[in-house]
Amino acid sequence: MSDPVLPVALHGDLHHDNVLSSPRGWLAIDPKGVCGDPAYEPANAFRNPDGLGDRLFDPDRIQNLTYRLSHRLGLAPSRLLGWAAAHCALSTRWSEEAGQDTTGDLRLLPLLLAAYAAS
Repeated sequence: MSDPVLPVALHGDLHHDNVLSSPRGWLAIDPKGVCGDPAYEPANAFRNPDGLGDRLFDPDRIQNLTYRLSHRLGLAPSRLLGWAAAHCALSTRWSEEAGQDTTGDLRLLPLLLAAYAAS
């Protein structure tokens, strides 16, 4: 992720539970309103949805999600995976501070780092 990009407005907490269908159409709720690299926005998709079980840790799922996001959003796979790993590490720290279980993030992080290294 050595190539800088111009920051853009981001939701900042975009994940499955924060996107709802409404009479007005799809809504992204609970925005954090931050600016940054557009490749950061889908980082949470790698850690969600809740209830995915062991499929969350499937390297093929990570690869497929990376491919689909990269092609759909026009973003480099390495940039997506770098931000996904960084967000996963940050989430681990937030969960640790809140006294929550970090097992899932600690299991996912090396998989994201391996995918990043291979990208």
